Amino acid sequence: MKIGMQSWGTEGDIRPFIALAAGLSGSGHHVTLSATGVRKVDYSGFGGKYGFQVIQPGDAHLSETEYRELGRRMVKAVIPPRRARLLIENLLNPCLNEMFSTAMEMCESCDLVIGHLFAYSLRAAAVKTGTPLVLLQTTPLIPSSHVSPPGWPNFLHTLGWKVFQLGLDMIWKPGMAKFHRSWGVEEPGCILKDVFACNRLNLVAVSPSLFPADGMEGYHFCGSFALPDEEHELPGEIEEFLNEGPPPVFITFGSMLPGEWDNRELLSEVSQAIELAGVRGIFQTGTAGRVSDSLITVDRLSHASIFPECAAVVHHCGCGTSHSACAAGVPSVAVPYTADQPMWAQLLRNAGVAPRAVPRIRFTPSKLAAALRRVLNDEAFLLRAKEIGRSMAREEGAAAAVKLIEDEFGG
Repeated sequence: MKIGMQSWGTEGDIRPFIALAAGLSGSGHHVTLSATGVRKVDYSGFGGKYGFQVIQPGDAHLSETEYRELGRRMVKAVIPPRRARLLIENLLNPCLNEMFSTAMEMCESCDLVIGHLFAYSLRAAAVKTGTPLVLLQTTPLIPSSHVSPPGWPNFLHTLGWKVFQLGLDMIWKPGMAKFHRSWGVEEPGCILKDVFACNRLNLVAVSPSLFPADGMEGYHFCGSFALPDEEHELPGEIEEFLNEGPPPVFITFGSMLPGEWDNRELLSEVSQAIELAGVRGIFQTGTAGRVSDSLITVDRLSHASIFPECAAVVHHCGCGTSHSACAAGVPSVAVPYTADQPMWAQLLRNAGVAPRAVPRIRFTPSKLAAALRRVLNDEAFLLRAKEIGRSMAREEGAAAAVKLIEDEFGG
């Protein structure tokens, strides 16, 4: 089959689509992936390596200073709808017309298309052309009686999803309707039901070990999507640091780091927390160097390679990082910033692999140190993380999704 795919968002949103594209290509399908990132990241190398085409339409055109300021505003926006508005208006809307043009080209030439929830440009193009559509969720925005929606307290789940749905429609639908009219496509009704779900096949790149999937008819929880060869040899200086003492904690804030207003201040806070907790640490800051005897900074490391070597992972609770920590069998300390991250922080706590989160807006060295001591001194966190890691090792998310697609549409 000839298959078009479209994703938008952070690297954590796009990498599951890369893994699925690799799986589909390996199964003999001709795949084109349209990947629009909120930051400039070149994904073409993955296409060359795994045998599919990569195109990257759209650009939010934010300068480094503007992106940092947006990051600060999103962290400070305590009310979830306000955060959503900032995200949509600044990082999605500027890309949508170019994404729609690309989506139309794919729909007119492909047997089926696979889209990210927020890339509703593809859904609109599929409706306009009558092309079969599959939706892939990297974070399950599915009403649940077990889990609250992003930004909602961890109780009264059913009420939370009703309010979340109402908020989505109030904030997002007017602009979404405007885009649909400009594209000559009938505007959708309810976003949760009409945009975040389709009538053929709904895939979820999430492990059932983390998200209770029972009772969610019409959604296929495939497990996390990982590329087949994500592990890499660790640099010599990292191997040397690992051999100097007990397993360190790994600190990464992923795609949130560029939004930090002052990375030096954050490095100082993390360094203080490491000292207060009496642990060693590796901090992924984008630059490599030795901060102290107990702390080293790195540019980028393969999570699959470094996480199993660590005692715990401190992270922002992106979907991909949350899964990687659990797959490695190590506990987490959650420092959620914005968007869906508070939901993942709660899911990690519910799963027993993380203590209460330390939200970035309330982050202090003493609070992070206390959370580190809690997770490292209570063996229950480690035992539960290892249990979930063993369960996730049996999952083959991308392969399961490929089979579902072929069963539904023919191989």
